[in-house]
Amino acid sequence: MKHVAALLAVLLLGACASTDEIDIEPKELEDFSAKVKIKEVWSRDIGAGQDDRYTRLVPAVYGSSIYAVDIEGEVVAMDKSNGDVQWRVSLVDQLSEDEASWWSSEVPVAVSAGVTANAERLLIGTYKGEVIALNRADGAELWRARLSSEVLAEPVESMGVVVALTNDGKLYGIDAQTGAEKWMFESVQPVLTLRGTSAPIVKGDVVYAGFDNGKVYAFEIDTGLIQWEQRVAIPKGKTELERIVDIDGTPLLAGEILLAVSFQGRLVAFSSATGRPLWAEDASSVQGPAADYGQVYISGESDKVQAFSLANGVSLWENTDLLRRKLSPPVAWGDYVGVADYEGYLHLLTRDAGQMAARTRVDSDGVRAPMLVDGDTLYVLGSGGELSALKLKPL
Repeated sequence: MKHVAALLAVLLLGACASTDEIDIEPKELEDFSAKVKIKEVWSRDIGAGQDDRYTRLVPAVYGSSIYAVDIEGEVVAMDKSNGDVQWRVSLVDQLSEDEASWWSSEVPVAVSAGVTANAERLLIGTYKGEVIALNRADGAELWRARLSSEVLAEPVESMGVVVALTNDGKLYGIDAQTGAEKWMFESVQPVLTLRGTSAPIVKGDVVYAGFDNGKVYAFEIDTGLIQWEQRVAIPKGKTELERIVDIDGTPLLAGEILLAVSFQGRLVAFSSATGRPLWAEDASSVQGPAADYGQVYISGESDKVQAFSLANGVSLWENTDLLRRKLSPPVAWGDYVGVADYEGYLHLLTRDAGQMAARTRVDSDGVRAPMLVDGDTLYVLGSGGELSALKLKPL
């Protein structure tokens, strides 16, 4: 049923469009007076890129390196300053004979999530329901943990525990050294959901996760015990399609505030310590929020880019220049808010007023994966497999 919901959502709703939307065509881009220049520092083809199952593979930065993976299991470590390749491995080459026979002959490794990185490991998820841990130094495989369903969002690690959310609504805690399961939490799944999951996020000994039932939970990371749970959205409407309230965008920690947004629901700010709701605003998104300088940004309904006050949720501005262009999650970059679209254009909006400030094309196959900011550099992994490092320059 999850796949049926995804098709219906794409056909009827587009990129978060409402069911009564008349114009379903992407809005044509209009000229504007640029306020800043986007300069490409380097770009690197890292492989096959994304696939047509709406993967959102993201790169990860740790230390002086950036790591990326493609849908076919090519993992690349690069110098983040210039893109020079430090090592490259294939997950297919690391399969044992027994594992190779278990994998599909057409796509031996179909990567569906990743990468996350820490001092020791890289973590990657697959359509086969695996979490794969690699040695960060050379890409050698450390272990594979086979779970109950597809891993569509990047696993995370803290306090010696790897946490992964599967497409059937289960959250797993896995021993980071061995890959052995420590605990599992199973949520109640709605009849229909969108295809996709949010990634869990961790802070110390607490893991936060959003589920397809419109709820967000905080767990003790070592045991999986629930610390608190809160509802982001309440299903409404007569049909199952109208009642979809998935949290498919990864929640965000902004200091002591946890932000989460659901499809056809709300954007809510919670106390990360207690789960107490601080404020809530009607909103709809399948992408996670971004925040900076006391503001929260979402790629909202019909691909409106919206800004809210972090303190109280008051709407500050919205930009409708990019309607129905299938936007990526927003990212805060310097004095600007960045989103990328299905044609591979990166758009920058001014933080204070949401006005168009700059535009460049980074991958003609489009961009849907979350973009990554490290210092003054923005990293964008296009759907065609092009990884670009960008900086801002004055005109």
